[in-house]
Amino acid sequence: MKQWLGMAIALLGKPELLILDEPVNGLDPQAIAETRGLMRTLRESGSTILLSSHLLGEIEQVCDSVTVLETGKGSAAR
Repeated sequence: MKQWLGMAIALLGKPELLILDEPVNGLDPQAIAETRGLMRTLRESGSTILLSSHLLGEIEQVCDSVTVLETGKGSAAR
């Protein structure tokens, strides 16, 4: 519930940029699916979402572009 509360607070002002750190961490499968759906809806409405996660499968399901950091240096991929 803390994850959802944090997301709700972040969305109150209808931000153009939303920064999320491990947004599905600790969620049950249904809440994970709902969070993915919310991120897609936000993206389609014009919001930019910066998502930090070590779960590459999660990133693959919701992101348009990816940057992988290794020893402090990034490389972009689409």
